[in-house]
Amino acid sequence: YMYGYADYSRLSLNSSYSFRGGQSMYAVYSLNNDKQLDNLGNSDEQEQQFISVGYSTPTVLDSRVNINVDYSEATDDISVNLLWSV
Repeated sequence: YMYGYADYSRLSLNSSYSFRGGQSMYAVYSLNNDKQLDNLGNSDEQEQQFISVGYSTPTVLDSRVNINVDYSEATDDISVNLLWSV
């Protein structure tokens, strides 16, 4: 433990794909591992995972609609977002 009584690791995987007609999709997966050590060498380890998936498509009047879904394992929350850009 070079910088004190803590250790961590991070992993992030990203992917995206564009279709004909201007549509696109993306996905992001993130994994975080944190470990804290006390003075006696006991450890407390936490793992958090996050997933985000999104879709974008052109719509009427030269606008775009973006939809994405996020999931956080740490809080067990799911959020759905809709954005219409005119």
